[in-house]
Amino acid sequence: MGMPARHAARDGSTVAGGGSTVAGGGSAATRRVVRRLRPLVRPERGVLLGAAALLLAGTAAETVTVWLFGRLTDRALVQGSPREFCAPAAVWLAVAIAGGMCGYAGHLLEARASGRLLGRLREAMLARLHVLSPTFFAQRPAGDLLTRFGSDVDAVDELVGTGLVQAVTTGCGVVCFTTAAFVLCWELALLACAAAPLHWLLTRRLAGRVRAVSHAERAAEGRIAAVAEENIAASALVQTHGMAAHELRRLRHHGAAWRDARFAAHRLAAANAVLASLLETVFVLAVLGVGSWEIATGRLTVGGLLSFAGFLGYLYGPLQELGELVVAVGSAVAAGERIAEVLDHPAEVADAPDARPLGRVRGHLRFEHVHLTYPDALGPALDGVSFALRPSELTVLTGGSGAGKSTVTRLLTRLHDPSAGRILLDGHDLRRVTLASLRRAVTVVAQDSPLVDGTLWENIAWGEPDADPARVAAAARAAGVDGFAARLPDGYDTPLGQSGRRLSGGQRRRVTLARGLLRDSPVLVLDEPTAGLDDTAAEPLLRTLRRLAADRTVLVITHDLRLAARADHLVVLDRGRLARPASESLFGPDGLTITGNVRP
Repeated sequence: MGMPARHAARDGSTVAGGGSTVAGGGSAATRRVVRRLRPLVRPERGVLLGAAALLLAGTAAETVTVWLFGRLTDRALVQGSPREFCAPAAVWLAVAIAGGMCGYAGHLLEARASGRLLGRLREAMLARLHVLSPTFFAQRPAGDLLTRFGSDVDAVDELVGTGLVQAVTTGCGVVCFTTAAFVLCWELALLACAAAPLHWLLTRRLAGRVRAVSHAERAAEGRIAAVAEENIAASALVQTHGMAAHELRRLRHHGAAWRDARFAAHRLAAANAVLASLLETVFVLAVLGVGSWEIATGRLTVGGLLSFAGFLGYLYGPLQELGELVVAVGSAVAAGERIAEVLDHPAEVADAPDARPLGRVRGHLRFEHVHLTYPDALGPALDGVSFALRPSELTVLTGGSGAGKSTVTRLLTRLHDPSAGRILLDGHDLRRVTLASLRRAVTVVAQDSPLVDGTLWENIAWGEPDADPARVAAAARAAGVDGFAARLPDGYDTPLGQSGRRLSGGQRRRVTLARGLLRDSPVLVLDEPTAGLDDTAAEPLLRTLRRLAADRTVLVITHDLRLAARADHLVVLDRGRLARPASESLFGPDGLTITGNVRP
């Protein structure tokens, strides 16, 4: 669980970041977001254009039906002639059916394109997360990242998906109904159109404020999700430490910020709708007043006035929709900027232009004067560390908390690169080989390696989903999984539940070990494989590690003296530097090689 100070610092950075973004020009931000997301929209251009064309056909049909209504009024209703009713009514019905079918098909195409676009956007975000370093995730709450995959992606649809089609069709509808109104009576049309600039000024004034409060709302939503995610992950800790009331206060604090921002956004949207409706009412009354005078002078029929009123309703409706769309775009831009932050975040580690894949790997690893300092860290995580790992040896890396042990594993798989020095695998600098081939050659079984919500078999084969069943079974036997698999209700087909909750801690470690063995990498790194295991449970695992070291390079990171006693080579770290153990007699056989320096 995080402490309040950590969350306050994190939350402050989020709000500050949002505030700096909001400070930018609204139109410039909109163009920037649209330009960034355009490549994702491009594959759907044809479908979106088709949807727009069908919806425009529906709008044209509505224009025709309004005109037919006027003719029907003058010829059948005013004159009281049933014979004049049937033909216009039949045409009206046919046009309405055709327009409805076009609208239905257009909305289906729009929904299909939107769904594919949003799916592609989520895939792009996830692909980007896969290349970002642990530092990126350490600086952002998991809950905040989850909201970017959910509500932020949905909001972006208003900008580059359905909102784009709506803007085109609504704008064309405004032009269509305005033209029809001018053809019918240009004097009334001029009066009606006077509302348009006033409506536009109103929505433009509100849009910038909506974007600002939307940033605050989405930042608060991310903090709420972070609190929920942490409480779910640490539910037992919250209960046993009596922290439920404290966590509720945290949620209430962030919820109040979200509620205030959400209320502000709704207040602005409601104000826009009410003012637009009042503006529309004033101009409709003005049009009806002038129209009655036109009828009295004989320059306009009753049917003509009713048709004009119909055109006016269709005109003011799209105008109000455009205003609402402008307001919605402010929120969508805020969401788009949060998504763009993920998509455009630079990868800390990438393949060099001259990187080459590794060939056959023997497993000779060498650290040469390696330094690493994390961003914003007060001191180096590793400071001039040099040691070697050799095939057919079991090497144990030990040291106190914060000594740099986890940093070694991150460097071996290039989650980070050294600030200075180099790491060689069979003589190749890791920065000069492709990431894919390196991560194929080096497998890390972390202490907290998660299990997926699937069967025991699926969890073992997770890293190699296309592996031959015989290989999966062999890896399970080598890791000692078959011993408890036979006791499960459905054997290897038993669902393990989320995070493998149906297994004990030792059983979960054996499953993750089997998953690592299935990759059959020449270099295997295990982080605290015996943590929490008693001697009885640990002994089979120790024998397995000795057996594995016979034909590969095995590095075990541990505090466990039982493992150190079985090792061929011991590396001791202390505050990022090599050190000698306090008492070498604790570490077993005389043949044990110890790499370290006596600290002055």
